[in-house]
Amino acid sequence: MALLDTILAEGGGALIGQLAKKLNIDEKSAESALKGLTPALTRGLQRNTSNEKGLGSLLNAIEKDTHAGTLRDFDKLGLDDMTKEGNDVLGHILGSKDVSRNVAGHVAKQSGLGAGLLKKALPIVAMVVMGMLKSKGGGSLRKSRSSGGGLIRSMLDSDNDGSIIDDVLSLAVKLF
Repeated sequence: MALLDTILAEGGGALIGQLAKKLNIDEKSAESALKGLTPALTRGLQRNTSNEKGLGSLLNAIEKDTHAGTLRDFDKLGLDDMTKEGNDVLGHILGSKDVSRNVAGHVAKQSGLGAGLLKKALPIVAMVVMGMLKSKGGGSLRKSRSSGGGLIRSMLDSDNDGSIIDDVLSLAVKLF
């Protein structure tokens, strides 16, 4: 199951409702933001985990951080400390503020939502993505390490072909 599908199945209406509340938008717009931003973050993770060093870094971050709480406590979404942590996560996933701005601009064109709104949503969605990875991969991280990422890689393989390389190339074509 793709990461976005997993997030929607786990979080459902509560996540979208809280995202809408934090961004002061309607739920349909919040769902569009989540659906537009999550694949971009997934592709950033795919790019970062295409080598063992990047995968190890992601697994270390998931083991150390408490992002899984994001999925249980939607009231914390968008709070200042979570937004700061989300911005730190974005730095690791996307690499720079310029890439974050490009992602927001790209999703704005596709969704009709404002780029400024999407920039506010990005750190929140990044925390949800990391929370889902921790929640779903947390019990099997040691196994994931020994099997080259197992569950984590499968969640990042958007076309389910067993390789994230083509997904990384797809990202390059869409963003650059």
